[in-house]
Amino acid sequence: MIHMADKRLVQAPSTQWWVITGALTPLFEQIAVTFAMLQSPNLVISQQRQEVSNLMVDIAAGLDIRSTVDATLINNIDPTTIIQRDGWIVTKDAVVMHIRDQGSWARDLYNELSDIEKQQTLQEINIFSLFIVADGLQIQVECDSNNNARELEAPPVMPADLVKMHPGVFISEVVDQYRGHLAKHWSADLIDKAKSEHRELLVVYAREPDVKAALDKHDKKTFFNKAWD
Repeated sequence: MIHMADKRLVQAPSTQWWVITGALTPLFEQIAVTFAMLQSPNLVISQQRQEVSNLMVDIAAGLDIRSTVDATLINNIDPTTIIQRDGWIVTKDAVVMHIRDQGSWARDLYNELSDIEKQQTLQEINIFSLFIVADGLQIQVECDSNNNARELEAPPVMPADLVKMHPGVFISEVVDQYRGHLAKHWSADLIDKAKSEHRELLVVYAREPDVKAALDKHDKKTFFNKAWD
């Protein structure tokens, strides 16, 4: 700031710019970490999908962004204190707290702004944050051969998913959808055996508390080899 004041730069960033940039930087840092993680060759599609979902949940939680599916929220929206976009809302007070969380410098810069500038600054941060969450939840991690979003998403097939999936759903959304791919590697008998073993897994999961307790500790990051052990 001293450097820019001494040089009297014509295009020096405004105080508002510094406040907005400081508030949005943590979001970009979260996004960068997640997208770097998504490039790991060890992640399967359902894990990638979960990482993207977790990212949006974390961003929403950090700014107290909430969905307006709750009718009481819609009825109580006050445009002077709440900003709404695409079915999501965030309070101006929550964003002011987020600015203060960036340190005393960000807090003091914000306090120097006029009332109109403060409103403009909160509006910019809020709209960008709501846009990130609303559109981020639409990200599809699987693409087709033309690098477009695939029409059908890959089904959840990690161990933690399979023990909560009805046999009919497993057959229609996993086996039937990917039978052509499975047939390149498995015989028809092996494919049928996978269906029967899935039913057996559900029976064991329901009847044996130790097995259920072990499987319930698994999440999207638990691969089959570890789960099988």
